[in-house]
Parts: sequence; structure tokens; C-alpha cells
Amino acid sequence: MLYAIRVRLYPNAAQREFFARTFGCCRWVYNEALAHCQALHETGAPRPSGYDLQKRLPALKIEHSWLAEADSQALKQACQDLDGAYKNFFRRVKNGEASGFPRFKSKHRGDATYTATAAASIALQPRQLKLPKAGWVNCRGVREWEGRIKRATVRQTPTGKYYATVLIDDGHDLPVQPEAGLTPLGIDVGCKTEGFTHQFAALSTGDIIYAPAEYKRQMKRLRRAQRKLARKQKGSANRIKQKRRVAQLHERISAVRRDFLHKLTHRLTCENQALAVEDLNVKGMIAKPAPKPDPEKPGAYLHNGASRKRGLSRSLASASLGEFFRQLEYKCAWRGVALLKVDRWEPSSKRCSSCGEVNTELTLADRRWQCQACGTEHHRDINAALNIAARAA
Repeated sequence: MLYAIRVRLYPNAAQREFFARTFGCCRWVYNEALAHCQALHETGAPRPSGYDLQKRLPALKIEHSWLAEADSQALKQACQDLDGAYKNFFRRVKNGEASGFPRFKSKHRGDATYTATAAASIALQPRQLKLPKAGWVNCRGVREWEGRIKRATVRQTPTGKYYATVLIDDGHDLPVQPEAGLTPLGIDVGCKTEGFTHQFAALSTGDIIYAPAEYKRQMKRLRRAQRKLARKQKGSANRIKQKRRVAQLHERISAVRRDFLHKLTHRLTCENQALAVEDLNVKGMIAKPAPKPDPEKPGAYLHNGASRKRGLSRSLASASLGEFFRQLEYKCAWRGVALLKVDRWEPSSKRCSSCGEVNTELTLADRRWQCQACGTEHHRDINAALNIAARAA
């Protein structure tokens, strides 16, 4: 079974210089390989594989001697990353998804990363991480682990912090998930916002889970910081400083959200033998509504409710439901917990969990309602969680 440990790195001056050099070399190799593939495509030649791109590295090192200063295995991995980007592009095109053609990397966009694959030169201790060519780097956040190290990915965030993600194979197979005699816990997720908190989920046990709406809390500061950034002159030192301030706000929002999701998914998968959720299309819920052409006026469009949906989409993105489901899936697989999914079109909120009667007149504004058939009073979200658990059992 594969799992990863993420640690915070504290490199010295020489190690920071080596990381910056390796980041730049890997980025240059990736961009050069992408330009080479595009040039071959224009001539009608087939696209080279990742191995073919790796075979070009010795000649590139002779032409550009500074490439030898970086980790050689990291340069090879940059070629493999480009090969994987092309494969993902063709897969998405085949499946009819948004294509996302590989694009050139920039030192001013996103995190700077490189991956060290020489496992024999990587070692992890409680306070230190050994990396090829960098040596022992001070770190924090190491937890107990056992197994064999596969690779390590070093990352520098826009705020200047260094992290490393160490991939470990413990040699064990995933536990078998139970299939019979299950009593699943129903989970109905949502994004109802009150103040600076989200009503994140309702459980079939009757509990309501609230999540911090950190994005809404920091929205005023973020808006002001981004406006200041827009007024700074490009290339100036003040723009670089302000860009880091904006990145710090985004980093805090992401850290609060990630901390909540990991703690919640850890508790749910440790305390239950089976979990039941709805098979929601989160990406489709956040997507913008399609334009509505006006049939009477060619070239004109009708109101499609995009302005009203913008607030809902912002709340859904802030709650990070997709990340919640992703963490549930792999943690259930780790711990042998059955993850059951109910069809997204199931009227879980409208169906009475006591008698099964469906209330077709229920609206989104109705948080509590009474069943006309049996007289049972329901909390909208807890009733949905009970129905999800019953339908998945």
C-alpha cells in the first residue's frame, strides 16, 4: 500500500540555492521537451515517448553545462511528467472532457517543484530528510512510518516555504472491505453558510457538522490585497511584496480548509464500518449556467441566473466537497471501511424517512417540514442523511 508523508523543510542557504537551481533546471528541461514535441508535430513526426525524451538529456548537458548541477534523476522525471501530461490530454479528448493541452511552465506561476526518484539516496528521520545532492535537510512534521521509500517531491510555495512529500510503500495489501451485515452512516453534505461557518454535513445519527468558512472571513482582506496588487507596477519590488501578501492569505484559507477536512475524514473512517454518501457531480454544481439565446432577438441573450448562482458556486468551492469525497475514498480503502454511494437523483430531502412518502412541494427554503402522511416532523438535512443510509444499506 502506498501512502505519503508531508513534512516542512528548513534548508540552509546552500540547500536553498541548490533547490532554486534544481527547480529552474527541471522547468527548463520540461519546456525544452515540450517545444521539441511541438516542433516534431509540425513536421508530421510521431510524438516521442518519455524514454525518448530522457535519451536527449546527455546531449543537452554537453550543450548546457549548468544542467549537471541539478539532480539528474529529477531531470529524467521532468521528461516523464511531460509524457504523462500528453497522455492525460489524449485521455480527456477521448472521453469528451475539457482537453487541457500541456503548457509551458513559468517561475511566476504556481509552486516550484521537482521529484527525486533515487530512492537509495533518500532517507527520513524524525527531524531530518536526506535528499540526493542536497544532503540532510532539517524538517518537521515526520510521523511514524514503516516500509520502503519510493521517491520524494520537494515544493516551494509562493510564500517561500519549503515542503517535501515522501512516498512510501509499506508492502501490505489494502484491507478487504466488508460487504455483508453493514450499518452505514449516512452523510448529507451541503454548504449552507451562517456567518463565518458552513453547515458542512448532517449525519444519520442526528449530528450537524459545521466547518469554518475561512474564505468568507478573509474575503474582505483578500479583495483589498488583490486591488493593491493590481495597482503595483509590473516588475517592481513592491509588486513582489504585495504578491506574497496575497499568496499568504490564500495559503491560510487553504490550510484551514485542509485541516478541517483531514480531521473530519479521519474521524468518520475510524469510527464507522461503512459510510454512505450521495454520488454528487460537484464539478457540474459549480459550473456556470449555459447562455440562453433570445429567440426573438438574434444575437441577444436572456437572463440565465448566472449572477444569482455565483454566490452558491463560491460557497460550494469554499466548502471543497470534491476534496472531501476524494479523502473519504482513499481513507476508506486504507482502513477497510465500505464507502457506499446513492444515486444523486434520489429525493433524499423530500422523502419521509419514517413512512417513505415524498413531499413534492418541498422547496430549498424549507429547513424543517412535517410529513402529511404520518405527521412526523423532520429536519431537512438529517432526514436526508437517514434516507441515504437506508438506501445504501
